[in-house]
Amino acid sequence: GEQACQAASEQAASKQAVCAFELAWERVFVDCLGCKSLSMATQEPVLFANAARSGEEMCAAKASKVEQTHMSQKNSCFAYFRGSKLAAQSEDSPAVIAVNSCNMPHNPAVAFWNHCSPVAIRNLCSGWNENVHMRLQAAIQKVIDQNPIFTGKLVQKKSSLCVLPGCYKLKDLFFVTEGPSVLMPSGTLERVKFMHQVLGPYFKADLGTGLQQLAVASPVFRMEVLTLPDGMACINFAISHSLVDGAGFHHVITLINDALQEKDITPMKWGVVEQQFRKRNLKDARFFVLPATWVELAKQKLTRRRLSLFSFVVDAEKCADLKKSLKRDSPYLSTNDVVVAALAEVLPGRTIVPKSTRKKVPGIDAHMGGNHFIAVGGRFAGDPVAVRKAVDVAAEEALFILDLVMQKKHIVSNMSFFARFEGAGLVTEVRCGSEPCDRPGRLWPGAFIMDADRETTLVTCTMDAKDLARGKLLSHLVRH
Repeated sequence: GEQACQAASEQAASKQAVCAFELAWERVFVDCLGCKSLSMATQEPVLFANAARSGEEMCAAKASKVEQTHMSQKNSCFAYFRGSKLAAQSEDSPAVIAVNSCNMPHNPAVAFWNHCSPVAIRNLCSGWNENVHMRLQAAIQKVIDQNPIFTGKLVQKKSSLCVLPGCYKLKDLFFVTEGPSVLMPSGTLERVKFMHQVLGPYFKADLGTGLQQLAVASPVFRMEVLTLPDGMACINFAISHSLVDGAGFHHVITLINDALQEKDITPMKWGVVEQQFRKRNLKDARFFVLPATWVELAKQKLTRRRLSLFSFVVDAEKCADLKKSLKRDSPYLSTNDVVVAALAEVLPGRTIVPKSTRKKVPGIDAHMGGNHFIAVGGRFAGDPVAVRKAVDVAAEEALFILDLVMQKKHIVSNMSFFARFEGAGLVTEVRCGSEPCDRPGRLWPGAFIMDADRETTLVTCTMDAKDLARGKLLSHLVRH
């Protein structure tokens, strides 16, 4: 009994120290910087090629975010990191489902993934009609019936992030609304711009980060469809990053496609899997990582220099030539290897690449929910072979604490493997990352890679045209 009392006392003292530490930094933001919302401090437009958004487009985009910004202002800036002190209450219901979201004590990865935007993509599709509408609605109902976790909200249980199912119904998760009657562009990059700049303001749902979802008890799964002229539609689909990683997101789309085609589907597996291959986490690593993040925000606030996003298309022919000329002793180089090495020439510090562990360790299958990946990386500037070796080898996760603290790193993710929405006559023609998923560099420099269509590789990064011109490989890769 005496030992239990002592342990409880030490735990309470630790929590009090953490609270005091966070409140001290909060006072710096509020008193010195006038910043009460981290989401507001990092809001910037997405740039495509050299064309910035017009004033009217920017106003429309900002107007669509008024409600979300208002919610952010209600809480202190630390609601972004730990959720609202009032709304994020623990839930002791036995119905809660634990998910593997890298929620291990003191893991600095939690300070990134739980503060990430949802896994989300935007698909411009043809073949939309009322029949597709009804069948897609039935398909989503079938998927959430088999996986009730998608009807839930994030809750805390014994300091772990869990999901309490049954909080929302289909009408809260699936929306179809009429979009604008405007002329559809024909080019791939022009259609990507169209989805962001013209259609973007019409999408109202923003799940927010994992801890923002915890704070306001928002849904963890949502699909919005904008109907367009000539049987076109734009599907904006998002799932909380606390529930799935990219591979899990891909599997959910596959389930929806199968159900749309009236095929049999099976439930996903949910639960926490102990990932023994991870390195031992540095105790209280958040004391190192979070202040560095806050310092970066302070720097952006004081210098008024934000990390905006820039998109470009990879020149397929030149990329194929580079694969042949740079492979050295490697039997194979992918487009991803070449693009990651090229981006490392101009992005700061060490490259960090998420690497899936699905089908590589026991108990982690393709249909497993949660986040299952390790972070591998190194100095890859101009060396795609080094990227290939880092991705291929069965190495342990490298946390690079010093690089995280000093902000000398960038993160590159590949979303090209995501399934496209297809079935019942529906065909995805062009796709792109979805706001606010397009924020690899709002706090952290980085990029993500996606095949916008079956012939076009689209890269969105935190560099502008001048920065890209500095790269030896990038100067060849960027299609003009």
